[in-house]
Amino acid sequence: MHAVEGETKALFRRREELRKSVDLLKTKEQELQLSVQGLESEKRRVEQFLELGESQLQWVLEQALIRLKVEKPELFFMSDSEQMGLLVCFLFRIFTK
Repeated sequence: MHAVEGETKALFRRREELRKSVDLLKTKEQELQLSVQGLESEKRRVEQFLELGESQLQWVLEQALIRLKVEKPELFFMSDSEQMGLLVCFLFRIFTK
């Protein structure tokens, strides 16, 4: 009889340990979900920043090309190698100002 009571108590203790483990795992799961949500939010923010940077870069390059057409129209009537040489010099001056 004592053996059965001992086994029963041991099973109840084990059940309580398992319940605590389950509760701990649920808490960890919630923490991880919050962490994932934070990381997803950060990812969206970084992607938006990159898109903004990309569109700003495109705008700067468009403005540089427009300025180039106005200031150096002869570039558009030269051979490819002549164009590349002058274009590189012009862009170098723009980006080093």
